[in-house]
Amino acid sequence: MVRHLVIMLSAILFVSILCHDACAGKNEAESLWEAGSKATEAKRYPDAIRLFERSLTLCGNDIDCRWANLNGLGVVYDALDQNDRARSYYEQTLQLSRQRNNPDDLSNDLLNLGTLLYKGLERHQQALPLLEESLTLARRSGKQEDTALLLFHIGTVKTTLGRYSEAIRDLQESLGINRRLKNDVGISNALATLGQAYNMSGNYRQAAGHYDEAVAIQRRSRLDEDLCSSLNRKGLNEFDLRRIPSALTTFDEALKIARRLGDKRQEANILNNIGVVLKDAGQYEQARNHFQQALALAQQLGRKGMQAVASNNIGDVYAALGQQDKALAFYQESLRVNREIGARKDSATNLNNIAMVYYQAKRYDEAISWHQQALELKRSIGNKLDIALGLSNLAAAYLFKGDLATAERLLDERRQLQINKSGVHLRHPGLVEIYLQTGRYNQALSLLQQQLPAALAGDQVVAEHEMQTGRALMGRGEYGLASRHLLKSYQLLEEMRSSVAERGSFLAAGGGGGRFRTYRSLTASVAEQALQSDPLVPELRNYGASNAAAAFYFAEASKARTLVERVAENGRRSVAASSLPAAFREEEQQLRQQLTALEAGREQAVRGGSVSYGQYQQQRQVLHRQLDQLVARLQREFPLYAAINYPRPVAAEQLPLAADELLLAYALGEDAGYLFVVRKGGVQRVVRIPLKRAALEEKVKNFLEPLTNRHQQDFSQPQAAELYRLLLSEGLSDVRPTDRLIIVPDGILGILPFEILALPAHAATKETSYLGDRYAVSYYQSASLLALKRTLAVGHPTRSLFALGNPDFGTAAGNRQGFRGLSVVPKQYGQPVLFPPLPETEAEVRRIAALLGTAIQPPDILLGSQATEAMLRKSPLGEYRYLHFATHASLPGMIQEVNEPFILLSQRDKQGGNDGFLTLSEVLDLKLHAELVMLSACVTGVGKEVEGEGVANFARAFQSAGAGSVVVSLWEVASEPAVEYVTLLYGYLKQGKPHALALKLAREQMRKKYPNPFYWGVFVLHGEGG
Repeated sequence: MVRHLVIMLSAILFVSILCHDACAGKNEAESLWEAGSKATEAKRYPDAIRLFERSLTLCGNDIDCRWANLNGLGVVYDALDQNDRARSYYEQTLQLSRQRNNPDDLSNDLLNLGTLLYKGLERHQQALPLLEESLTLARRSGKQEDTALLLFHIGTVKTTLGRYSEAIRDLQESLGINRRLKNDVGISNALATLGQAYNMSGNYRQAAGHYDEAVAIQRRSRLDEDLCSSLNRKGLNEFDLRRIPSALTTFDEALKIARRLGDKRQEANILNNIGVVLKDAGQYEQARNHFQQALALAQQLGRKGMQAVASNNIGDVYAALGQQDKALAFYQESLRVNREIGARKDSATNLNNIAMVYYQAKRYDEAISWHQQALELKRSIGNKLDIALGLSNLAAAYLFKGDLATAERLLDERRQLQINKSGVHLRHPGLVEIYLQTGRYNQALSLLQQQLPAALAGDQVVAEHEMQTGRALMGRGEYGLASRHLLKSYQLLEEMRSSVAERGSFLAAGGGGGRFRTYRSLTASVAEQALQSDPLVPELRNYGASNAAAAFYFAEASKARTLVERVAENGRRSVAASSLPAAFREEEQQLRQQLTALEAGREQAVRGGSVSYGQYQQQRQVLHRQLDQLVARLQREFPLYAAINYPRPVAAEQLPLAADELLLAYALGEDAGYLFVVRKGGVQRVVRIPLKRAALEEKVKNFLEPLTNRHQQDFSQPQAAELYRLLLSEGLSDVRPTDRLIIVPDGILGILPFEILALPAHAATKETSYLGDRYAVSYYQSASLLALKRTLAVGHPTRSLFALGNPDFGTAAGNRQGFRGLSVVPKQYGQPVLFPPLPETEAEVRRIAALLGTAIQPPDILLGSQATEAMLRKSPLGEYRYLHFATHASLPGMIQEVNEPFILLSQRDKQGGNDGFLTLSEVLDLKLHAELVMLSACVTGVGKEVEGEGVANFARAFQSAGAGSVVVSLWEVASEPAVEYVTLLYGYLKQGKPHALALKLAREQMRKKYPNPFYWGVFVLHGEGG
């Protein structure tokens, strides 16, 4: 987060409009110049410009005359904030001044141009040598007032450039001279800028004293512009000291003065700084609103530095919400501007923030590159606090990349820094993370104890601290105490998530490795207590009757949350008003009103100080606890109402499972994974998977590599057997032959077809058996989604089949490739992409239509040139029992214009907003009641993994749109065998077989003809298998 301030310089910008020998005799040029000077004093700037320009035309080759008029024009354009024109005239003035023998005028000209460069154009590096040259001349002439002024300007520039020790030295000298001269203006400005230099170097308490004295002088002398600036700076320092009420009160006063003065520049900066405080408090929407107001004012004023600050801070809000693409765009724009204007400290902040985006995305090489650039710049500035944080962040990136030696070296360098911590609230979550990752749990706890959150710290800061404390305690085996700390973090994050509108990737954001670490760690800690048969921690009783049940609940809390909420929202629109009894409705309404009123008063509570904010937090906890109790009662007595109005994780004992259904829910922690074996009635057992997350990911990737890269001949049966042993063997120890399996995967397991895992070999037979041979298998992205889907009323489609196949791609028939995926080079600008035709998909659609008795005509069947996006949108998709798509599909990056997964439609007749691509987001907007959607295309079950949400694939999208079941593919589909596969599937569906069983039977038939799992293991079923 970047704060910003404007340095106001009331009555201290000296300009020189002097008439020397050239004006003797009062010639016409002199008279015009004098009139221009008087017009300038009267602020009649258009008249002044006209008079100076006329005088200049009469100067001829007289250097003094030209110098005086050019200087006058520079002063006028400076006053008009037309900085580029003012700079041009000042530069011409300075050039002439160097030809004249007048050191005083030269000193003033250097001052004018230098001040304009840093104050008006934010060119601090260019301004500094000019100001230093002017100071040399002022010292020679013995002019104390000019010397003090120039020392002030130089100290101001050096503060901005991060040269704090030099800045403090210069400003203290300026202050001493002004005190001797009894110059209140000079004294107060020197004090305020000294406060800024101390603040930026980490000495907040010393800064506070300087700000207080400056404000007192400015109040007494009624220097309102300077007072506004000093209050703004003081507010930032109060925030750094965690005196939040004082900071907000100070900003409020400064904002009132700025608006009364009509000073939009100061108004923008104050709005920005209020946003910083609100963002720190977790009030993201309000913070973004303030930053956007600041950005609009900065753009109106043409102030690049202010625009860069506001852009960076808007990026911070998006990063906090997990919207990393948006955050990155704002960070990069801010960096571009900061580099252009030479703002080194803010550039370092941008570089660090960009690095953190890549860090959160696990793109560690890119994160390291950006962190290195940030650290290099921080070293050149010399702020030890910033260097220490930069070293910690870079070390964390190396650690997660697996380069422990480099991480340790960077940590050693950080330890050697001698940092004055007086008045500084240091937080080093990156360093704590390194201690946790390297097993130094006692050191992590020690550091966490040294950096306890302040009384008014934002919820994010407290949640992160509790999360890291809990993980350190887990490392020491103290699971009960760890669970308590992790639960506090979880509760805070749940309250934060409920208060933001954009929740989709909320859990992926946050410091210390992401907010989802709280959920993973809490699940792991409580699961370990279950495995050790520890007593249930009292605070966990609201989440389960046993450790196993509570651990399952927390695992569910980090799965497909947004999908569940979207399905619930759709359910609210389609379900008639519930017959909720009046007593329930009244209690619910009262609680909602109290929570709304309490949230509206949050900022006021912060302003009231630690006692007031503590009362607010206590009231919030009480109301949320009461709401949780109400929702629990609703889930028991009015499950439909609870499901659609309060889509929350569902307790295992409340899952609507049949007696012959076995649910296997996975939760992958950092150090181990956990399998929850659930039957009707609750969790039967918890199984520990003794493998680190990274190691399991590597095993799964290696196993799938031959299938995803079309090297099916390299499929490894031993690897299939090993993964069965790791993931299923113990969990299926009590499985019954008639059981139907429902798998709730986590992380990379979302793209693993469990059906192709090899069962233990029997001595009696040499043939390999797979899980899919023995059981009907279906998948859900969360058990809560299963519960919600089964609670909502089932639609009643009136039509049988919609099918789309063999779209006209405008490609010659000879360009066939045999796979329903795009193996083409990504499109270059201006070049067409050739999509291989798929004529066999028309045969596929015709066979299915014949099986189900559907006529080959629109709107039910779209083939060839009719398989367009326009025709698709005209079809009543919400009325069909089955939806079938047989065409190409691909992931982002294949087509430049399409940045999300897509299903390819006809490329003919693209008009009226139809581009021939059915994208993931477009599917989300559909309203469906289909029992089954069949995506007979490539990689429709693969997508981006979003922490806390699962794999964002077409199964998720079609389920969100209302489909009951979705069959998707996990790698490229061999086209000809796919025709046989889906024909078999629909044949069994026509016989009335349940979806999962129909897929199992079709798979068995396919395996007889195509033994390699590449052909028969490609399709999996998401959703209802019955």
